[in-house]
Amino acid sequence: MTRRTRSRVLALVPVLLAMGSCAKVAPLVSPPNQPPTITLTSAPAPGSTIGNYSYDIRWAGRDADGHIDHFLFAVDPPALAGNDTAWTATTLNRRVFVFSADSLPSDSSLYARRFHTVVVKAVDDRGAMSAPAWISFTATTVLPTLKVTSPQASKLLLPTVAPDFRVSWIADDPDGRLTRTPAMIKYKVFGQSSVPGTLDIQLNPDTLLKLFGPRFADWDSLLGAASGVDIRGLQPGQRYVLAVVAFDEAGACSAPFTLDSNILTFSTSNAALVGPVLTITSPFFTLTYGAGGFFSSPSQYFHAEVPAEQETVLDWSGIPGAGSFITGYRWAVDLGSLSDETPRTDEATDLKHWSQWHTDTQARLPAVHPGIDSPSHFFYLEARDNSGGLSLLVVVYTAITASMERDLLILDDTRFPKDVKSGACVLAPRGPWPTASELDTFLFARGGKPWKCYPAGTVSTPGIFAGYSYDSLVTSGRGANLTLTKLNHYRHIVWMVNGDFVLTNDVNLQYPMLRLLSAPGVNSPLPVWLALGGKLWVMGGGVATATQIDWEAKLSKSNVYSSELGELTPARFMYRFPHWQSEITEDRTARAVLSPRAVGGWPGAPDYALLPPQLEEKSADTDPMAPNRTNPTDFYRSNCVVEFLTKPNAILERDPVTRETASTLDTLYETLGGAAGSGRPVMTLYHGPGSPGVVFSGFPVWYFKRPQGIALIDWILQTYWGLSRAPVSR
Repeated sequence: MTRRTRSRVLALVPVLLAMGSCAKVAPLVSPPNQPPTITLTSAPAPGSTIGNYSYDIRWAGRDADGHIDHFLFAVDPPALAGNDTAWTATTLNRRVFVFSADSLPSDSSLYARRFHTVVVKAVDDRGAMSAPAWISFTATTVLPTLKVTSPQASKLLLPTVAPDFRVSWIADDPDGRLTRTPAMIKYKVFGQSSVPGTLDIQLNPDTLLKLFGPRFADWDSLLGAASGVDIRGLQPGQRYVLAVVAFDEAGACSAPFTLDSNILTFSTSNAALVGPVLTITSPFFTLTYGAGGFFSSPSQYFHAEVPAEQETVLDWSGIPGAGSFITGYRWAVDLGSLSDETPRTDEATDLKHWSQWHTDTQARLPAVHPGIDSPSHFFYLEARDNSGGLSLLVVVYTAITASMERDLLILDDTRFPKDVKSGACVLAPRGPWPTASELDTFLFARGGKPWKCYPAGTVSTPGIFAGYSYDSLVTSGRGANLTLTKLNHYRHIVWMVNGDFVLTNDVNLQYPMLRLLSAPGVNSPLPVWLALGGKLWVMGGGVATATQIDWEAKLSKSNVYSSELGELTPARFMYRFPHWQSEITEDRTARAVLSPRAVGGWPGAPDYALLPPQLEEKSADTDPMAPNRTNPTDFYRSNCVVEFLTKPNAILERDPVTRETASTLDTLYETLGGAAGSGRPVMTLYHGPGSPGVVFSGFPVWYFKRPQGIALIDWILQTYWGLSRAPVSR
């Protein structure tokens, strides 16, 4: 029994005793109510702690002769007597308060502060209140930040935008409780006749804080997550100032105002209505016009080749002018007239009329069937932005078929030193073997023929490709004149690029054609040829360098090509065809060894067990020194330049028939020794659905022992490709 219950029972005893008599009942008298007490059990320190504006304040109440019914609290009660205090009732004994800290910093401080007082009282079951408990402290918050990014705020540059444009920014609340997104964004546009005027703001940006801070009451408001806003209805030929400010939960704003962060000074012009800059990409070509605009003249059409009998997928992107954003695209194929606005009867099949305006960035063009369809077609793409700017580009695409009536093209794209003439003859070769003419003989010589200007009796040895039916092409001095028409005669191509061409300024040692075909803005015939069924073996130690050197990231290692740095991308040769998609390094190795991962097993896989188990440097017992050479160290090299993978590069793809996922890139050889170390994939075979059958060797076959190089060539050309060879001595 509680004390209170016991006291009430004792008080009733005289009453019960009196009920048995006729005596008059005495009145019941209760003792006076004792007021409750309250204590703050958790509260902020009285001083200022940087970065704190949210506090969990707790309290505890006690009532000696009853119980606590509820509590009352007030934040920042009036200091003057006679003013009413706004009390809030609660049955809880704790609350998380978010206090304002919206004072304007008087200097370049990164913080805003504000002094606060919290008062709490307890109320018992009979209405009595406790004496107040209170705490005073300073709430401090880190100021949010905001930077206008498009058009970019700058105190040096004055961007010109259309009368209707979009401005974008990046805002941050460094000490937000649950998120770094600000609580609110406010903005205002000032013209030359505004108060303050544009010139006043430019000369003294702090004017905005003095006139409107800290609440910026009459400015337009947005949610804190907003990253931009459309500005409309401005007058052409005028100068304006746009000020944007972010607020955090404590009410602090992104001060101070500066011309290169949250103040955008700009001018307007109808000339800024030029449409977006368009880029179209496909597996077979890439097109980028250098400017937006309406390219409707036939002389401005872009001509491309695509494989026949195959669907062509086009992707595009647009870059709008400063302050603008793209509102839609539309496209058509073989449009009768640009002005024909007849809607499509079916969006998927009626391609000869404009599609509806949409934000999709892809079109799938139906396959072109030779003999049934016209080989050439016109693809039209329009883009428009919010300011009314319009761009048009036209692609004339021609479907190509491949005759592929010939077996093999061996393409010597190396850049070795040429012979040095001395009168009617040439000087003896010097420097590392091979020179350009020595490699030509090593690869293609018929054999048994005398060397011109060499010592009497010197005859050539048959080339390592002897016995195969092939055409050869040496690209030195031919520029980038390798057309799809030329490639389409061949079912198989062996393409060789040496690995030490890029550091020379000798005009006689030109860049490899593969580099020229991989440069920005150049559309290579290789993707179309591969899509038509061509089989490719690229090798030599300089392929990755030739195709990647023009796409290197700034300050990156010159011998490393990385996807993490944006150098290896789906548009690059090594990524798309050999499927080396992680990281490629160029260095030196001594040997290559057959990989334990070369197991095959997929449908149609060649027998990897027939590959030479090791590829070793030349030695005198297998490779007599080249004719007219006198320095053995120039011929018997102990290492060579190679390209190899230095990060995991598993390619897992789904089989289009079985729908099962499996590895489609097989490692055939790994490095062994030298600066490259051991165990690095240096030769692979890709057998997936994209460009199937591409073999990549990151080494020069002419570096290794001749019998081993011949065995490797025979494995590719005969075992894998199924070509035949006449039984001639090599």
